[in-house]
Amino acid sequence: MTERERILAILNRQEPDQLPWAADLSYWIFSMQKSGVYPAKYRDTELDNGLQKLHRDCGAGFYLQGYHPWKSRGDGWT
Repeated sequence: MTERERILAILNRQEPDQLPWAADLSYWIFSMQKSGVYPAKYRDTELDNGLQKLHRDCGAGFYLQGYHPWKSRGDGWT
């Protein structure tokens, strides 16, 4: 199972093959960039493909912390 499939299994009240792991690798990435050792294959900035590749290679799920692709609406909300 992929990390995505594991998370979806849990949300569907099914048992995944193992516990899903979604990691925030941003601190590690920042330190590698500042040290000049960030691998070139992860420097792809188009749609953050490099960030997703790094998570995939580390076996970690990818999540968008603080990213809200929707707009909340309701009575009296703007």
